[in-house]
Amino acid sequence: MLNAMINTIITEGLTDEQYIAGYTEGFDDLKARIGEFTPEKMEPICGIAAKPYAKWRGCMRAPAPRSSSGAWASASMCMAPTMRAA
Repeated sequence: MLNAMINTIITEGLTDEQYIAGYTEGFDDLKARIGEFTPEKMEPICGIAAKPYAKWRGCMRAPAPRSSSGAWASASMCMAPTMRAA
């Protein structure tokens, strides 16, 4: 499941390229290796349907500047189903 999530984050362009360039190592290797772990391919292995990934894709967008406008509230609403599942 985690591999499918990472695959989705990378293929949907939901990564912070500036942060990755400045603070990580080996991202290109991860990007090359994670391509085979699509949600559809992982569905029979982990038992989680590929279709629900589309629901949380909208929750994972480029980070917005933190402010008192409630940005964390929207993020926490998207994370709630994930937290309950754990």
